[in-house]
Amino acid sequence: MGRTFFCGLIFWGFSAGMIAQSDSISLNPRSKDFFSEKMASLDSLWILRQVPLSPVEKNIAYPDNPEESVSTLFMEMDKEVPLGYSNIMWDLVLWYSGEQLPKTRFLLSMAREVLPAVEDVFIEEGLPVELKYMPVAASALNPHLRSPRGGAGSWQFTYSAARLYELNIDSYVDQRRDLHLSTRAAAQMLKDLYGVYQDWQLAITAFYCGPATLNRAIRRAGTATDYNRIYSFLPAPQRDLYPAFTALIYLDSLLHQTGIIHNDVPWPPEMDTVSIDKRLHLGQVAQVLQLDLHLLKDINPVYRRSLIPASYYSFELRLPAGCKSDFLALEDSIYHYRDTFFFGLRPQVKVSARRSSPARPEAPTEGHVAVYYTVKPGDNLGFIAQWFSVQTAQLRYWNNIRGNRIRAGQKILIYVPSARADYYRGYDKLTHSQKQQRSGVASQGAAPKTEPDEALRPGEYTIYVVQSGDNPWSIARKYPGVSSHDIIRWNNIDARGLRPGQELKIKKVTE
Repeated sequence: MGRTFFCGLIFWGFSAGMIAQSDSISLNPRSKDFFSEKMASLDSLWILRQVPLSPVEKNIAYPDNPEESVSTLFMEMDKEVPLGYSNIMWDLVLWYSGEQLPKTRFLLSMAREVLPAVEDVFIEEGLPVELKYMPVAASALNPHLRSPRGGAGSWQFTYSAARLYELNIDSYVDQRRDLHLSTRAAAQMLKDLYGVYQDWQLAITAFYCGPATLNRAIRRAGTATDYNRIYSFLPAPQRDLYPAFTALIYLDSLLHQTGIIHNDVPWPPEMDTVSIDKRLHLGQVAQVLQLDLHLLKDINPVYRRSLIPASYYSFELRLPAGCKSDFLALEDSIYHYRDTFFFGLRPQVKVSARRSSPARPEAPTEGHVAVYYTVKPGDNLGFIAQWFSVQTAQLRYWNNIRGNRIRAGQKILIYVPSARADYYRGYDKLTHSQKQQRSGVASQGAAPKTEPDEALRPGEYTIYVVQSGDNPWSIARKYPGVSSHDIIRWNNIDARGLRPGQELKIKKVTE
């Protein structure tokens, strides 16, 4: 009902008038600032820090007759959306390929990795595949970008449009930031807009500017439904998004033909997913599994405050490939790691009334004895349960603990098998790192190092020669079972300090 009413309003506004204006306008400074902010937002993405921008060595040979060149290229493309030359479009081509060229190359290289998933949705919905470039112009593919008009996510959906197309938005979750979900919503909205206007230029402009804004521009312009003639009646800078969309399609083809675009921006990374049914902060996951918090935020952009508000419903957490098993092994520890810090929990008020001390619970079964462990700074029930191969619920029961709060110096009673009592008593004398290694994981839950204090010995590794454009992330993808962290650790290098010709040691993976 809501979407039917919405489309009816569009049709009423569109039928009320037509169009008029000239094509001799150039890009204004306000629009340059508008697009500069989008390109500058790329600096906040984790992947840009892994693939630093490098100068473009090749020069772009611009055609003597831009209009003819653009028209020829677009005629050769198998397209449904009418694409053509305009002064604004060419100004944007020069701007993207001028001062912004290093970032434009990065953006279009990343787009070649990201957009196939968008294209699949449009093919499934029967829409022109060139529409996939719309979020590149709208947000530079930054899911965290917000506009002064209230737009958010890669498609820059406003709140009202997002709710109309059934995207969930609340204090903790914003599905506009999920590329797949927002692309589904964008496909439905573009279908509705095309159904009203029967013209892709107008449908795309209505998506970017809003159908009410477009209808108002049409009424003011007069008699023709031609984009170039209603241009001056549309609000700046949103009116320049359609020329930017066209310019990026042209540049993607031009820069790829000249070899300026490269395909070594590994984004999105390979991922695993786990189901979360309790409240969880991404900072807890990052610190226990020793992952980069910025990476977790970028692959889980829907969580506005880095907090997964799971309670009655389960939510999905995306992890870098290979981290799922670590998460499941340390799940209880992750949920309880510094929860008072991440969730701002207040300590429980102590009851002053005198209570009789509860009797010490009996051993769980015959063959078990009681040992005591003294809590050290940084310990939590999850870690202690992991070290002693028990459950946190058992620790709470045996020690009459409510919640998860324990303090340094506190004695914790633990029942362990009699035959291994001396082994478990030894934990009291170990450092945190030693306890983690003894229990099968490295400090704070990362994978154990096979030789934590030794360099790789001859015969244990192969040599990889760094090529132009390489980074630890892209190199690691060439070797199954190897992470970028491994490469940095084995070679004692800075992730940004790689240079062509440098030799790196890669540990041989045993079958």
